[in-house]
Formats: sequence, C-alpha cells, structure tokens
Amino acid sequence: MSDERKKIDEEELARIARDYQTKVFDEDKPEKNEQNFLSLDYKTFKTEERGSKKSLGNYEKLCAISEKILKVEPSKGSEEHLRKEIDFTNLQCAPSSVTSAAFLSTIMLLVISLVFILLGAVPIFVGLTMLIFSMISGVYVYGYPSKRAKDFRVKASEEIVLSIVYMVISMRISPNLENAVKFVATNLTGPLALDFRKLLWDIYMRKEESIDKALGTYIDARWKNENEEFSSALTLIRNSIDQPEKKRLAMLDEAVDVILKGTKERMSHYAQNLRMPLLIIHAMGILLPIMGLVMFPVLVLFLSNIVQPYMLFLGYDVFLFLGLYWYTSSVLATKPPTLSKPDVSKHPDTPREGYFRAHVFGKKLEIKTIILPSILFAVLFFIGYNGMVSGASSFERVIYSTVIIASISLSISLYGFLESFQRTSVRRKVIGVEGEFAEAIFHLGNQLSSGTPIENAIDKNQEKIRDLSISDFFGRIVQNIKRMGMTFEQSIFDKNYGAVWYYPSSLIISVMRVVVEAVRKGVYNASQSMLSISRYLKDVHSIEEELRDILGESTTSMKFLSSILAPMVAGVTVTMALIMLDIIKVLGDKLAGLTQQGVGTSLPLFLTVGLDKGGVTAEIFQLVVGIYMIEVAGLLSYFVSKIETGEDKINLYHTLSINMLISLIVYAFSILTVYSTLGSQIQNTILGGI
Repeated sequence: MSDERKKIDEEELARIARDYQTKVFDEDKPEKNEQNFLSLDYKTFKTEERGSKKSLGNYEKLCAISEKILKVEPSKGSEEHLRKEIDFTNLQCAPSSVTSAAFLSTIMLLVISLVFILLGAVPIFVGLTMLIFSMISGVYVYGYPSKRAKDFRVKASEEIVLSIVYMVISMRISPNLENAVKFVATNLTGPLALDFRKLLWDIYMRKEESIDKALGTYIDARWKNENEEFSSALTLIRNSIDQPEKKRLAMLDEAVDVILKGTKERMSHYAQNLRMPLLIIHAMGILLPIMGLVMFPVLVLFLSNIVQPYMLFLGYDVFLFLGLYWYTSSVLATKPPTLSKPDVSKHPDTPREGYFRAHVFGKKLEIKTIILPSILFAVLFFIGYNGMVSGASSFERVIYSTVIIASISLSISLYGFLESFQRTSVRRKVIGVEGEFAEAIFHLGNQLSSGTPIENAIDKNQEKIRDLSISDFFGRIVQNIKRMGMTFEQSIFDKNYGAVWYYPSSLIISVMRVVVEAVRKGVYNASQSMLSISRYLKDVHSIEEELRDILGESTTSMKFLSSILAPMVAGVTVTMALIMLDIIKVLGDKLAGLTQQGVGTSLPLFLTVGLDKGGVTAEIFQLVVGIYMIEVAGLLSYFVSKIETGEDKINLYHTLSINMLISLIVYAFSILTVYSTLGSQIQNTILGGI
C-alpha cells in the first residue's frame, strides 16, 4: 500500500470517527447518549444493573398498574425515604406507585377475605388468618424497596475489604484512579462490582466530569452513612493522587489498615450484641414453643369442638415460623462486612449449578441434583403415609408419621449434600492455595529485589516453596516458559495452557494480572509491588482468622441448638404427649366401663371425647412438631451459614445437609428411647392405682 493511499485511509477513518462521536455523544444531553450508545458491553451492563428481570419486573408492573387504578401520595418523609431506596436498588418505579400498590393490595385482599368469611366459604379461624396476611402483604409491598436495599448492602459488604485491597494494589503499580476503579470492576463479581462499572459508564457517557468527582459522589450517596471505614478508605485513595510518592504510598497503606481495623471492630461489636438475639431465638423461638406443646393434649380435651388440626399447623408451622424467620432476618440485616469467599464456579472440577457429577456405566455425567432427593422423598412418604393410615396402635401410627418427617428431612439433607460435596472439596483446595499465595509472592518479590530476571526468579522460587501446594502453580509457569517458549504473561494467561486456569481463584487471577503489569515496568518495581501485595494478603488472612474466632462462640452454640438441643426437646415433647394420650384413652375406657356397670355416674365430657374424636390425633400432633423441627433446623442452618460466610451457597448447602441429618437422628432417637424406657413405666404407675 502506497504512503498516499495509507494517508487517505487514515483521514477517512478519522472522519468516520468524528462523525460517530458527533452522532452518538451529546454533551448537553447525557440521557440521549445513553439511548444512542449501542455497544454490547453497555447493554450487558444495563442488564446486570436491572438485576433479575423476572422478579423485579413483576413488582414494578404491580406498582405501575396500582398507580393507574388508585394513586396514593406518600408523606414527604416517606417519599424521600422511598426515593432513596428505589434509587439504591435501581427499581423503575416512583414512591407514589409503591404506596399505591401497598394500599390497593391490602384493600383488595381484605375485601376478598371478608367475602369468604361472610359467605361461610372458610372457617372463621382461616378467615382471620387471611385478614392478617392481607395486612402483612401490604406491609411487605411497601417495604420491598427497603428490603431489597438491605439485601444489596449485605451482599456488597462482603466485597468491601477486597475492593479496597484491589484498588490499593492497582494504585501502587500505576497511580491512576480510573485504572484502579476499572481493576476493581473487572475482578469483583457482586453488587459492588456493578457499582464500580456504573462509575466508569457515567464517565464514558459524560454524566460525570471525572472519575474523581464520580467517586466522591458515589461515596456521599451510597456509603458515607452506611460504612464510615469504607468511605474513609476510598477518600484516602482519592486524595493520594496528588501527593508525593512517599506520602502517596503511606496513604494507600493507611487505606488498607482503616478498612481492616474497621471491619474487625464492627464484627467484635456485632458478636457482643449477638448474645441477646441468640437467647431470644433459643428461648422464645424453640424451647418455650415446643415445651408448650406438652400441654396441648389437655387443651384439646376441654376444647375438642373448637381446636382443629389446621389451627395447630397454622399456629406453629406458619405463624411462629414466620415470626422466627422475620426476627433472624432482622438480626442478619445488621451484620457488618466480612471477607468474600473464593469463587470456584470456573474450576474444571466444579459442576454446573443444580447438578452434580457422577460416573454412570463408566461415563462421567452431570445429573440434576433434584432427581435423587425427589425419589427418596416419594418412596419414604409413600411408606410413611400408608403405615400411618393403616397402623393398629397410636404408637405405630406415630412411628410411620415420623417416616413422613424423615422423607422431608432426608431429601433436604441429600439435596444439600449433592449440591455441595464436590464444590466443597474444590473450594477447600482453592482456599489452601490462596492461603499459601501470600508467602509465595513474598519469596518471589525477594528474588526479584536482587535484580534476577522474572523467569529465573520463578524457577528459584519454586524450589523454595516446593513443600507448598502453590508450588505446582509456579511450576506450570516455568514449564510453559522453558518448553513452549511462552512469554511470562502467556505462561500465566494463555487460553489453552495458562497456569492460572488450573487454579481458577479470582484472587490469584487478579493478583497475577497486577504482577504482569508490574513486571513490564521493571524488575525493581515488580519486586516492591509483590512485597506490598504479600503484606496486604497476609493482613487480610490475619483479619479473617480473627473474625472466625470472634464469631466462633456464637456459631458453635447455634449449631448445637439446631442439630442437638431443638430436635431432642421436640422428640421428648412428642413422646410425653403420646404417653398422655395413652393414659387418657385407657382412663376413659375404664371409667366408661364402670359407668356401664352402674358403679359411677355419667362421665365428664372431656373424658368421653378423647383426642381421636377431637381431630388432633397423636400422629397429626407428631407431624406438626416434626415439621416445626425441620423448619427450625433449616432456619438456624441458614442463620449460621450467613453469619460465618455470608452469601455463600456452598457453605449453606453443606451446613444444611449436616444439620438436617443430625437433627432427624436425634429427634427419632429421642422418641424411641423415651417412649420405650419411660412410657410403659409411667402408664403402669398412673393407671395401676385405678
């Protein structure tokens, strides 16, 4: 191609670029830029920003339709609060539409409930329950933006520490604030990553003048009142830009210290304040309700025409559980930020979500997790139901009804196990490698400080850390360089043979990107960067261990409560109720016989009715208590998992599978042991004197 032709092509490309900029970007109308900018990246970002289209869209449609039917304006204070939460969660609705939806949904459900009650279509107790739920639904609709904002803050808080560490690492390599924000947006995966991507798009779309001002606005609007340490650390990073080199590095180090110390202090206070909520959950949510059921057989005797099985089910398995869930959720909503857990979704040994891997006839397949638990549930439920219906004695029917409880508990336990066991092993390996990574980077930095080329430094470093699991990672880098002639960057990130893909830890990937960038700027610069990164990672690991110790007492007591104490008390309660039923039945039969012989007078009504005639049989009673036991075990497993690891589904499923199995064993063992050892003795002692 001639120089003249090349010049013409360059001028043409420049003209097309100017026309495109003129057509797409309008500095006076940033909203027009947003409409005209048609890049795939921006569309992807907007999709992520909107979140789950299905779940959010239904709520937004409800608000829009309700406002058209009956518009209800909120008060000034409520409007400001709603607008803040709506903006925070990116919901596409107005405060007036939220209040309209809450008011209209409450009115409509109240009217429907009253119609059912007046027509006699439902029992009065069920009608009252419908009235209560109609009011609760209105409160839920009104508070949905606040609830979603709390969920967002909890999820985002898990990445707060890592986001500061990533920004500081990037700023040490290159004092460029925009690159630091881009580095965080690229290497995080949660809600906080979405926030940082939005900052970048606000700059690209000319909504903000500079990244410094955009970050300042973000601090004031989002986190200034929510997390003082996070906003202070971000401010230190912003202000370090204009400082001399020595002071700039000191301010960056201070930013990491501020967020780590603040996180530790918040968690210490949270653990101290957690004692009273745990006591309330223990006493009011588990022990007292279950022990109170011991008196239920006596209550049924006197109110046999009023008390029905569905009342017991609604009272304990619905209302009490919802109250306990609401309280535990409110306790979790105040949880301070913790450290994020490794993402193992990209690991080659990790199956797809909702699947587990197994060898079937010599072939490695991915099987849907729900299949085996569903089969187990169906088989056990069929056995339990048939036995409960056809059982000869009350104890036999109770045993078969316990099989129904086992069908629920075991299927949940099996699902949690299948969903977590392969991922747990992978995560354990990744966590082990990440724990050794700081030491490996430190040794590599020391090797580079003497001026050794990066390739030779990695080779020597591998020999020093060969007793660690992470040594295989550096060994692959060396092999790629020596045997395949790759560059340092290619040996790590090559699509087919890159060493990092055999250790798909987001932390390792992120740090190695920084290391590659630092090596480009010289061996000395890379050495200093690695030593700093090593210190940051060690500090983060140290804080993580301290947080685990701080929460250890609380989580241990909750695990004992959910898997041992609660099912044991529930089992003893069911057994005592069963013994009381047997005693009342035998007592009623004997007194009825005496009456027929003319020995006594007519019997009181409560001795002639019996529980069976009242509708709440022993097996139904066991089902209610057993279901509540399952709910408590599941809820406390959820609570413990959230406290320990936050939004970590792997740990949640793992905890759930263990607690469900143990609680079922303890519950069934308590019923069998107490009844077989004490039941006959108590009956003989009481009835022997008659």
